[in-house]
Amino acid sequence: MVTAATTKAPNPSLTYRPQLDGLRFIAVFGVLFYHYNGWINTLNIPFTIDLGTFISFFFVLSSYLITSILLTNKHKGDSMGRTAYNFLVRRTLRIFPAYYFYLILLIAMPWGGHDVRAHPLSYFFYLSNYRTYFSQTWDNLTSHLWTLAVEEQFYIVWLWVILFVPDRHLTKIFYAVIASSVIWRIAFFLLHPGARTETVPMVILTPSCMDSFAFGGLLAIQQYYRKTRTRLLATIFLAWLPVWIILIVTRQQLILVAIDRVFASIGTMALIDGASRGFNNGFGKFLQHKVVTYLGKISYGIYLYHLLLPYVFWKIYNAHIHWAPQILVNPAVLLVWYFLLTVAFASVSWYLLEQPLSKLKKYFSYAASR
Repeated sequence: MVTAATTKAPNPSLTYRPQLDGLRFIAVFGVLFYHYNGWINTLNIPFTIDLGTFISFFFVLSSYLITSILLTNKHKGDSMGRTAYNFLVRRTLRIFPAYYFYLILLIAMPWGGHDVRAHPLSYFFYLSNYRTYFSQTWDNLTSHLWTLAVEEQFYIVWLWVILFVPDRHLTKIFYAVIASSVIWRIAFFLLHPGARTETVPMVILTPSCMDSFAFGGLLAIQQYYRKTRTRLLATIFLAWLPVWIILIVTRQQLILVAIDRVFASIGTMALIDGASRGFNNGFGKFLQHKVVTYLGKISYGIYLYHLLLPYVFWKIYNAHIHWAPQILVNPAVLLVWYFLLTVAFASVSWYLLEQPLSKLKKYFSYAASR
């Protein structure tokens, strides 16, 4: 079991923790591995693992960071209005530019981007998860944007919950949200006739994802009041791991719908808590290696563009080159090639678009402690 180097949690909003960037890289690489699944298909696994469950990592981490920032600034003495305003502007400067740039790219492309052109409002107003679900179709270049839609919907509500609800009641609200999300998934699965066979599962709807956000908030408030226990979280996760594997192998769909994300979220809490304190072992050294932390820093761009680059590559390749070397048929080689293309494009996006606009956040700083 991995152990943390320290016993006290850092100030969540003021301390840069490089190991969290390392976790971001691992998570985003898992998404790429999942979507470039030609490699997975060569493994001949006799049962199905829904790696999409682990998208919960991003929800837990996002909520943890957002809740930590809001909790810290909630008690600095500034007005709630100014705190909310600065928070929303800062999030807009970080998230919106690359996202809208991606949408504009899709609209301008001579091929691809059909769904964005046909339904621009659902994408530009971060409602694509509902658009995708009710259409029951995964678009080749926008299927991953549902997670960003869910996160933006979460930000709007969570901001006011953290600012207006007294801290002593937040934990109870978090547990209530977890229970409600689990009940929602079970009820939807049982009452909706097509839930078992849908092309697009109901787990992309916002109520289905809220338990992961609540777990992130729970970790944030526990850290804020110095009450977290990394070892306990890891023990719970490892104790339930064999049960989870058995449920997958035996295809217990209803139970998995109920607890899959709960299980993944608890494991994510343990990782985030440990990384925020600092893993003092080989895993920690890997997480804070300069290459890994750089990839974690640009992970948002990697996630945004990872479906686009392979698509564009093959469009250009097929249009101008009429032969294919045998090596390009190898799924493992393609995984590496797609990854390198995506990292290169995400790096350009980071240095030319995301980083310059993020620097404007200094004009919307939170209040100093009083």
